Amino acid sequence: MSTEKDREAAKQELAQYYDRSAHEYYETHYQRSCHYSPLRYRQRYIEEMIENLDIPKGARVLDVGCGPGELTLSLLKKGYSVWAVDISQAMVDEAMRNINANGFPEWKQVYVGDIEQLEFSDDSFDVVVAAGVIEYQQDDEKALSEMQRILKKDSHVILNVTNRYSPMLILSQPYSWLKKQAAARAILDLLKQRILGRGRITPLPSRRIHSPRKFDKKLSELGLEKTGHNYFHFSPLPSPLCPLFGSICSPMGRWMEKLTGGPFGFLGGGYIVIARNCR
Repeated sequence: MSTEKDREAAKQELAQYYDRSAHEYYETHYQRSCHYSPLRYRQRYIEEMIENLDIPKGARVLDVGCGPGELTLSLLKKGYSVWAVDISQAMVDEAMRNINANGFPEWKQVYVGDIEQLEFSDDSFDVVVAAGVIEYQQDDEKALSEMQRILKKDSHVILNVTNRYSPMLILSQPYSWLKKQAAARAILDLLKQRILGRGRITPLPSRRIHSPRKFDKKLSELGLEKTGHNYFHFSPLPSPLCPLFGSICSPMGRWMEKLTGGPFGFLGGGYIVIARNCR
């Protein structure tokens, strides 16, 4: 079982990683239009989930782990009242610049914050979204409890976790291990720069992986009733082969997104679930 010291160390590591890479993250995942961006598909599915709720314009939405603010910006344009939180000050700054420059110059509702200690009152929101956040916590319970606290009864939470059973993830594990070894990473850095013409490898902080079925069960035990799901992030090849063969993997990944809600969705690396707060 993790201690409070472990929790704080993990949070500091996560904040420092995104402080260093905030602008590069924004460019890689959201501004390059010529390649397959799994995070853009994730955002699309989340927006569709919210639209299908048929909640009124002006409904209060919280985007936890807002990153550079692309989801927040889109929801603001749709007429929702949106707040945003991220553990990284650099990401908060990036989100503020992005949103202020794209039609909302007076919007300031973004804060540095911790998903396990959200500074909002009980029963504050109609929807809470946490995409790419849960798996970086030491466990699920504190974050889920905190999000449920600030949700109104019969309102919804939308969560994203990493899919334990994705073949792409399983086959990528040796590469993930190599990136954490200093000598191997130096060689991989050189290859990445020479072959792909990109910057150095920066391994992600440690993250947990989830069984979607077990995660659904945990939500149910807390009084969060699942109402739908999507999978995303598909690839015919694992890392590092996918970037090397991007001309094949990008169009294949886009095509495989058609599997998102079907019986072969489990091939996707990410799992998004929407659940209603029954308590």
